Amino acid sequence: MEEKPWYKSKTIIGSLVMLAIVIARALGYDDIASVVDEQSAALTDNILQAAGAVAFFLTLWGRLTAKSKITL
Repeated sequence: MEEKPWYKSKTIIGSLVMLAIVIARALGYDDIASVVDEQSAALTDNILQAAGAVAFFLTLWGRLTAKSKITL
């Protein structure tokens, strides 16, 4: 089986994006916009949700199409 560096893995990249979104929400990034106005808060929430969905599908697609072993 072919090997590749971990940072070239679609599964790892998707997982890291999802982790970044979880951390942003935990730190209250989605609440910052609500201070400005309600419309900005809704937009920020929608962007974070869409990014999470894209990251999920990237992770799933990466795992299903994997042909190489990941190395450190």
